[in-house]
Amino acid sequence: MISDSCASVGNVVQSRENAPIWELFYEALEKIELVVGINGEVEMPQIHVGEKAFEDLKNSIANAPPDFTQKLDELKAKKRDEAYAREAARRAKFARYGDEE
Repeated sequence: MISDSCASVGNVVQSRENAPIWELFYEALEKIELVVGINGEVEMPQIHVGEKAFEDLKNSIANAPPDFTQKLDELKAKKRDEAYAREAARRAKFARYGDEE
């Protein structure tokens, strides 16, 4: 099952009683490894939820503490930097056409 695979590598966020949705969202983003797409850009993952869950998430983030937006932006920047670094390391393993030796 997918949930077993996620749990085996630690990609599960456990909902806690009275935990705000924005906090759980942040924890989920911490566990995700972003990748560089074929277009050379890092894209944030998509979240597929029902209409009510989307409204709850949106409202929770809007009502999060003032420093949350900055904290979230810093995490996203860190994740993007890590993805670009992994991609650079991956690409460095391949011979480049036209390079002089």
